[in-house]
Amino acid sequence: MKKVLVIAYYFPPLGMSGVRRVFNFCKFLPKFGWEPIVLTVKDIEYFAYDYELMNEVKCKIFKTSSLDPLRLAKIFPFKNSKNFAKTRTRFKKISNFLFIPDNKIGWLPYAVAQGLKIIKTENINLIFSTAPPYTSLLAGYFIKKITKLPLITEFRDPWPFSTYSSLLHQMVNEQLKKKVLTESNAVITVNKYIESELLKTLKTNVRKFTIIPHGYNPEDFKIKTYNKHSSVFTITYTGSFTKERTPVYLLKAIAELISEEKIKKSDLRIELIGLHTERERNIIEKLSLEKTVYLHPYLSHQNCIQHLINADILWITTGEKEGIFLPSKIGEYLGARKPILATVAEGSCAELIRNTGTGIVVPPKNIPAIKEAIYEFYLKFKNKELIPLLLSKIEKFSYINLTKELAQVFNKQIS
Repeated sequence: MKKVLVIAYYFPPLGMSGVRRVFNFCKFLPKFGWEPIVLTVKDIEYFAYDYELMNEVKCKIFKTSSLDPLRLAKIFPFKNSKNFAKTRTRFKKISNFLFIPDNKIGWLPYAVAQGLKIIKTENINLIFSTAPPYTSLLAGYFIKKITKLPLITEFRDPWPFSTYSSLLHQMVNEQLKKKVLTESNAVITVNKYIESELLKTLKTNVRKFTIIPHGYNPEDFKIKTYNKHSSVFTITYTGSFTKERTPVYLLKAIAELISEEKIKKSDLRIELIGLHTERERNIIEKLSLEKTVYLHPYLSHQNCIQHLINADILWITTGEKEGIFLPSKIGEYLGARKPILATVAEGSCAELIRNTGTGIVVPPKNIPAIKEAIYEFYLKFKNKELIPLLLSKIEKFSYINLTKELAQVFNKQIS
């Protein structure tokens, strides 16, 4: 069996959506003749850990030290560790100014050193590096320069993820990005918009690029029990919120539908699962939706899947200027086979839902359009016309099929 060094800063037992894509690739790569050897970081101060995922990890994992802020915060806990998410947000601008390409740069020397040892001892055939963080791509770049092994880089998000702090930051990042893209034998992106942005940097060789969208593991949805409040129309969302990705417009639409007596409060349940702040709680209280909206903390992946299965529709949202992003939760929404309400910017997510016919797409701040979509779903629910998504619409997003595509990219580089 051929071996691939997988460079992934985010990997189980870390939780949240950024972990599951590479985790599923590693799970299914052996089916297609590739043994993954994972290079990641030791425990960090992070939003959530999901130790259940470790029961499914069968590959070798090498963990290194790091001098990045998340690792240092784990070693030397700070006073506000209980308010980690708030503290991290507060220092985001400072972090973006101090570190290039991101604040994981303190992991780079450790990752490169350990990666070279792994290649020497494990007889590695190929390097696969996934981002964010973009430091992972730099680690792959330097290891490839030293070993001359083929390098595959993956962009789950665009580089930059956010705006640059200054013109100098932009210039340095663009040069780093160009070096990584030039040295990469192949590049994976999750949608055509990220591919297009990267091609502006590379300017040549579109044949390097392959689009592999986010997906779902069909095994996760096989043994779940259906335990829903059968008479209650349930809308479920998984993930955290930001200033751009906010529940305020959806909740205002729901409050208006209740006020207009189009939907009874007792007929409706909103499940918001993930990391929440006082901002979300204040919105719920202001709209008098405390008995309608249920805030759940971060749940293990298996518990989260159960909530998706128990929902009637699933809600996804982005900011108005975030059309280039494809939230990774969309894959598991498809796997749950429930209709999707997408309050998203025009772009990748909107196109995927329209092309697959798996939901309704409306602008993220258009309250009348959101009301209309919710009411349409609600009437179908009352008339028992809400049916599971057809398997034919979603099976191409199975991580078994997506990993097969990835393995084909690997195979081309060593043939």
